[in-house]
Amino acid sequence: MTKRLLDWQRTDYLDVPGAQAKQAIIASEGRVIMAETVSSFPAMYGGTSGAQVDASFGAQLILLNTFDVFHPEIKGLPTASAESPVAALKAKVGALVGINLEPVDETVQTFDEQFTIAKGRQATSETFAAAEALGIDYVLLTGNPKTQVTNQKISAAIKGAKQAFHGLIFAGKMHSSGVDEPVITAADVQEFINAGADGILLPAPYTVPGYSPEILAPLLKIIADWNARPEVHHDYQQRVVTIAANGTSQDSADLATIRQIGLASKALGFDVQHVGDSLGGLADPEAIYALGVAIRGKRHQVQIMARH
Repeated sequence: MTKRLLDWQRTDYLDVPGAQAKQAIIASEGRVIMAETVSSFPAMYGGTSGAQVDASFGAQLILLNTFDVFHPEIKGLPTASAESPVAALKAKVGALVGINLEPVDETVQTFDEQFTIAKGRQATSETFAAAEALGIDYVLLTGNPKTQVTNQKISAAIKGAKQAFHGLIFAGKMHSSGVDEPVITAADVQEFINAGADGILLPAPYTVPGYSPEILAPLLKIIADWNARPEVHHDYQQRVVTIAANGTSQDSADLATIRQIGLASKALGFDVQHVGDSLGGLADPEAIYALGVAIRGKRHQVQIMARH
C-alpha cells in the first residue's frame, strides 16, 4: 500500500517509481505543494540553494526552472567534482525533483520581445534522454515568458517524452508564454490526456485574466471524468493529476491573496498547488508556509517541514 505523500519521510523520495509517486499525490487529497526555483540564479541565502530553502518550508515537489540538462548546475548547492547536481540535491532534501522543459514553436510570433533559450532547456528527444540519465523525477512541459511555447507543441512533446523519459510527465502553461492563444482550453486538456500526460497544469484561479473558478471547473471535470472511468480509476499509470499554477508573479503577493488562491484551488479539486519563482528566482518561503497552513493545517505543515 502506497503512503500518502503527506506522510513520506526523506528516504521515501529516493528512486520512487512514477506511478507510485502519482498515487501518493492523489492520496494526499489536495495537500501537495510544488515550489519553483531558478537554478541558474545565485543563491539568495548564502551557501544554500533555493531548492533547499523551499523544501525546508514544506514543498514536496521542487521544480527547477532554467535548468540546462546539457550543462547541469544548481547555484548554491555544494557538489563533489564528479557528482550530479540532481543526485546531490536529492541527498539533501526530501522532495521529488523536476525540471521545466520548453516545447518551442519557432513558427509563431510573440507579443513583444522574444527570448531564445538554450538547447538544454528545450523539450526534445535529446533533453528527455538527458533528464532520464540525470535521475530527474518529473518534467513539466511548459513555457517561460516570451518563449514561443504553444499548446500544440506541448501535446507533441508529451508523446516524445514518453519514448525517452520514464518519470512523471506534467504539461500545461501558467500564462501565455508570449503567444496569442488561450492559455488552455477544453480541447487542449483532452489532447494532453490523449497524449499520455501524467498531470495537467492549469492557471490557479485569479492568476490569469478570465480563469475564474467558474471557467476552470469544466476543464477540471474533463480530467475527473477521465479518472472516473472503470478502466482508469485504479490504474495509476493512466490516472491524471491536476496542478494549480500560481506563476504570474502573484506567488509573491500578500499572504491573504496566497491563501485565497490556495483555498479556491483546493475547493476546485486540484491535487497539487504550484508556487512560482518571482521572489528573485525563489518561491517565497513565507508563501509556501502560508499556503501549507491554509490547505493542510499546522499539523501536516510542521511535520513536513521537520522531515525535510
